[in-house]
Amino acid sequence: MRLLKLASGLVCGPLFGLLIAPAAHADLRGDVVAAFRAAKAEDSYRMSLEVANKRGPVLTQIDVQLPNRFHIRSNEVEFISIANVAYINADGRWTQVPVDMSSQLQGFRITDLDQAASALANIEQRPDEDVKGCKSRVYRYQTTSTIAGRISQDQAELAVCQANGLPVRLRSSPTAKGEAVTIHYDYAAKIDIRAPQ
Repeated sequence: MRLLKLASGLVCGPLFGLLIAPAAHADLRGDVVAAFRAAKAEDSYRMSLEVANKRGPVLTQIDVQLPNRFHIRSNEVEFISIANVAYINADGRWTQVPVDMSSQLQGFRITDLDQAASALANIEQRPDEDVKGCKSRVYRYQTTSTIAGRISQDQAELAVCQANGLPVRLRSSPTAKGEAVTIHYDYAAKIDIRAPQ
């Protein structure tokens, strides 16, 4: 569960700031918000997260099927959440657990674009890159968010595929102490999340 809280916080912070930040250039802000708006319109997607820490990278794959289905796999845990019912896989056996993870998992969704836009500061365009075979515009920005009552300031870099306008990579690291995260998004992945048998 620590991994879920960490991943949720790292994803929520850079994407969906909850505090108002200084104004940034309107066109660049609009570009970043448009990418998040395009992602919000998707019914399902896969996120591949790599969290850097002292013991080595922690890899996590998160399948999202809106509005409320999630399948998380890592080298530490695998679980499925459907609405307010959760299942965990321990040693190849699925067990329903009496824990409602739905509110924590909502951090993997884009919810309030106005709040996200207001949290972006110091946006700048970086050189274009090829990300997973897609020529992408790259934006660097700062954001301030409140996660579980703690204020976090992050430096983020977002790559947006020019072919479809969707985010394809997000790199984020706290400006103070903390762990850096890289997320790759896959909107073509076939996602069909069901209760395990």
